[in-house]
Amino acid sequence: MQRRRQRPVATSHPSSGVAEVTFLAAIVNTARIYSIPHRFLLLGLFLLVVVFVYTLLKESGLLMIVTDSDRLQNWLAGLGYWGPVGIVSLMAIAVVINPIPSAPIALASGAA
Repeated sequence: MQRRRQRPVATSHPSSGVAEVTFLAAIVNTARIYSIPHRFLLLGLFLLVVVFVYTLLKESGLLMIVTDSDRLQNWLAGLGYWGPVGIVSLMAIAVVINPIPSAPIALASGAA
């Protein structure tokens, strides 16, 4: 009895598969490099940066401006053409640092 040769299966995108295997190997090797104590160190460093930024915003008075939509709108209007950049930056910070409310930023930007 003669053995049939299997035909290659057609895929939606031609690939040699080498890059995919290399990418997966990089992920596995990266996971091995960062041991559990190293991950806790990175988490602690991240939390330290978040607390530092929050304290910096609170001490500079910027946190009080961000929580009051009228003061925030006046501050952003004073920035002139840099106002939209300020809104995007404040929204990004509000996403990362949870205690900063994003509702006044949305009100000041005119989204609500």
